[in-house]
Amino acid sequence: MSESYIERKYKKFISEHGYIPHMFNAYHCKEIKDYAPTLTTRCGSPTATGGD
Repeated sequence: MSESYIERKYKKFISEHGYIPHMFNAYHCKEIKDYAPTLTTRCGSPTATGGD
């Protein structure tokens, strides 16, 4: 079975930084340290925003 987009991004981050982030932006492959800019999405895409 092939890896999902999110799995690939997490593995890339972990290999570069050596730990699993608490909050994670998969699109930019970066840890979110202060707040989550989007808590929900409407379309199911990990890169979507919840605003109208």
